Amino acid sequence: MTAVYLAASSRDLPRAKRWRDALLQAGLVVASTWIESVEAEGAANPQTASREQRQKWAGACYAEVRSANIVWFLAPPPDAPSCGAWCELGAADTGYAIVICSGPGTEQSIFCALGEEYSSDFLAFAAIVRAHEQKLFNPPIPETDITGAEEW
Repeated sequence: MTAVYLAASSRDLPRAKRWRDALLQAGLVVASTWIESVEAEGAANPQTASREQRQKWAGACYAEVRSANIVWFLAPPPDAPSCGAWCELGAADTGYAIVICSGPGTEQSIFCALGEEYSSDFLAFAAIVRAHEQKLFNPPIPETDITGAEEW
């Protein structure tokens, strides 16, 4: 099954929810749970959150990025800046997932160029669905699951 981690600005929640719902409707698994967490807590980084809570949330996001076959980065528009989504993009670039960046904001950073860039979210969504249907990727391989590497 194709698992997609959706990285986006929590200030652009309607956009993230729209594409999360579209991925689910297309039959993909959405690995990211941060949208539900933000809705439950009322903010991505509540001012009253303890260090332990923030570590737990960040750790969960990174674990979910590592579990995904595809990481879809919705480049944040200038009026909805993000810190977390950029960190998740960086985490994705160190793994085995296909990285897809979309939106008019992909030119904000050189790091979007390390993935597949799409000028619109719709085009990125179509590419993800096509990759899912044609099985154009390998599932991610966690480092702890690699056995026999010394033989390579």
